[in-house]
This record gives sequence, C-alpha cells and structure tokens, in this order.
Amino acid sequence: MWDVSGPQRVALTPTSPLAGAVYFITNGDARPFWGFLGDIVAPLVYPRPRIHLPLWLVLALATLFEAVAALLPPLGVVWETDFTRSRMVLASCERRVSCAAASRDFGYVPEVGVDEAVRRTVAHFEGLRAK
Repeated sequence: MWDVSGPQRVALTPTSPLAGAVYFITNGDARPFWGFLGDIVAPLVYPRPRIHLPLWLVLALATLFEAVAALLPPLGVVWETDFTRSRMVLASCERRVSCAAASRDFGYVPEVGVDEAVRRTVAHFEGLRAK
C-alpha cells in the first residue's frame, strides 16, 4: 500500500479506482519549450534561441549528420552526435500536460512556480561556474 501525503490522504491498493492511473506532476504553468529554454540561458549570459529554421531543413541536416556518423566507424573514427532526427522532432513538438488529475485526486499543489524554479536553476549553474 502506498500513502500519499496531502490534504486528501489516499491509500492506494490494487483495487483502488486510482491504481494504474497516470498522473503528470507539473508546476501548472504551461510554457513553450524554446521560451522556457531562453528563460534559463539568458541569465547565464548565453543568447536566447532566436533563429527559426524550417523543420524540413533541420531534419535534412540531421539525416546528413546521422549518415556521416554511420559511415565513419569503418574508417576507425567514432563520432556520436545528439543532432538526430528523433531529437529534433522531439524538440520541435508542442506538448502540454496537466496536473489537474493529481490536484483533484491527491490535492497536489506545486511547491515552487516556474519563475522561482528558473531562478534556482540559474543560481545552481552559476554556482557550478564559480567552482
């Protein structure tokens, strides 16, 4: 049995109507990925993403990178790239998830908002830079 703390304390059992349900735990503040990324990198003195390329061009370039990476091992060169078609598709898709079910069923309330989370993340990376 798993106990969930919160205003609506619920004991989950195999026969519970909530057992097996999927819950997204978010901060409840939907933001576009690239804008969110910009909010993190700008305070670290990196430029915000500002160049917009068509997806077909990005996928064509990623295909080329994957092909080159596949041709190099017989020549004794191992080259790995994160610039792959699957990662580019993932980065270009808009996804929105809601924590409404977790709030409804468990009384979930985010402890930290996005702005505070970004501030903490930036402070953490600035601390790493100082080392």
